[in-house]
Amino acid sequence: MLISDYEVMTLAPSAPEVLVDTSSVKLSTQTVKGMNQWEIESLRTSVANINNNIIVSSRTIVEISKDLYTIKNNVGKGNWNALLASGALACTPKKAKDLVSAFENWLSKGQYEETFVAQASARTLAAMANATEAERQKVYKLFLNAGANENITEARVRAALKGGSRKKKVDAKTVDEKVAKLQESNASLMKTNKALREENARLRKLVGEAAAAV
Repeated sequence: MLISDYEVMTLAPSAPEVLVDTSSVKLSTQTVKGMNQWEIESLRTSVANINNNIIVSSRTIVEISKDLYTIKNNVGKGNWNALLASGALACTPKKAKDLVSAFENWLSKGQYEETFVAQASARTLAAMANATEAERQKVYKLFLNAGANENITEARVRAALKGGSRKKKVDAKTVDEKVAKLQESNASLMKTNKALREENARLRKLVGEAAAAV
């Protein structure tokens, strides 16, 4: 559904400026290198605003999940499926189902890392819902320790929940066994090559004898 500029302005007005606590924002020496005090404080305030909005975003996602869960449980199955298919919700049917699952099995208990919830996909949240708290803690650690260019995908989350990515199959053969196998193959090739040379010599002899008889 397309929304006009006027509708966007009506539905999503700019949020009023709110003073946030910047005391928890720690900026590294490298980050503020060459900046004056005003620039540093301005940056600190912006970071604080971003972090605050991430938390707000997380709580919004939980509220959306809660509302979807409530609707699903208050209407008949046919009505629920019809709602999903109608396009009335501003999200895909699959995303709505994943958020319901995430709330029912996990988010409703209130034990979650808000920064993670804000940045994870609905599919990832649903995967986390079926895990134990100890498994979720492993994912939180992976998420918080991610590098600047590292992307924590749903596949990586699922791998972490299973105890790590699948290990490659290890070849049980020792180095000596592999060498012996190569030597055996080489001997076989040399034997075949010798036989071919002998056959070639025999054919040359026959051709020579035939030419002489003519």
